[in-house]
Amino acid sequence: MTESVLYEVRDRFAWITLNRPERRNAFGFDVVQGLDEGLEQALGDDAVRGLVLTHTGPVFCAGADLKMDKFAAESGRKSFDGYLASIWKQLYESPKPVVARLAGGAYGAGVGLVASCDIVVAAEGVKLAISELRWGRAGGAMALRLWLKGALAAANPWFLTGEPFDAQVAREMHLVHQVVPEAGLDAAVADLLGKLRLSAPGAMARYKANVRAMGDLTVSQAFARQEKLSAQMFVEQDAEFVEGKTAFREKRKPNWAL
Repeated sequence: MTESVLYEVRDRFAWITLNRPERRNAFGFDVVQGLDEGLEQALGDDAVRGLVLTHTGPVFCAGADLKMDKFAAESGRKSFDGYLASIWKQLYESPKPVVARLAGGAYGAGVGLVASCDIVVAAEGVKLAISELRWGRAGGAMALRLWLKGALAAANPWFLTGEPFDAQVAREMHLVHQVVPEAGLDAAVADLLGKLRLSAPGAMARYKANVRAMGDLTVSQAFARQEKLSAQMFVEQDAEFVEGKTAFREKRKPNWAL
C-alpha cells in the first residue's frame, strides 16, 4: 500500500482513503496503485463486510493527474492503464457493498469512481464535473461507468460541455443517493453502514451477481434465471436463508447483524 492511499478496517468495513490532498487526490501512479491494492485487500478479506471510499483534503478525486508525463509501466508496477482497468473491474465485480463518502468534489475520472460505487453519500455544496472532453480525452471509460449506472442519458449535457454540477443534480441522475449537510456527513454514513450490516453478506453478493448477469440477458432469459434461483433458494435453503427464517420466528436479529 502506498502512502497516497490509507487503509483501515472499522467495524467490519474497510475504509480506503485517497490521501494525496496536495494533488487533489488525482490519479497519479501512487494513487492508482494504492487504490488497486486496497480494493484487492478488502475484497479478499472474509472478515470485511463492505468498503467505504473517502478522501483527505477538500477534493474527493480530481481525476487523472494531467501533470504526469509518463503513463507506461514502471519497475515493479503495472502500467497506469493496467491499474485503472483493475480498479474498474474490482469495483464492478465486488460482491461486497461499496459506499462513497464525498466531503469534497469529484472531477473527470473521479466521477467514474463515484459512479462505480453502489451507494454515494455527499455533503451539500459538493461539485462534480465530467471534464474529459475539455482536455482532449474521449471519455470512453467514463461513458461506460455512467452507462452501467444508468446515468449516461441524464449526464450527456454535462459530459458534452464539461460544466460542473452540484450534488443535488447528481442525485437526480442517480449518481449520488443521499445529500446531507456537511456537518451531518459522518453520521449519515455511520447510519448507512449500520443498515448494511443488517443484510446477509452472502445474499448481498448473490444479489449483486444477479444484477450484473441480467445486463447480458433477454427478458425471457432473465425470467428463466430468476425462476431457477428462486427454486434453489426455497428447495436447497442455504444457511443464511435458514438463519433468517429462524431469526424472524424467534423475533431476534440474525447472526450476521453485528
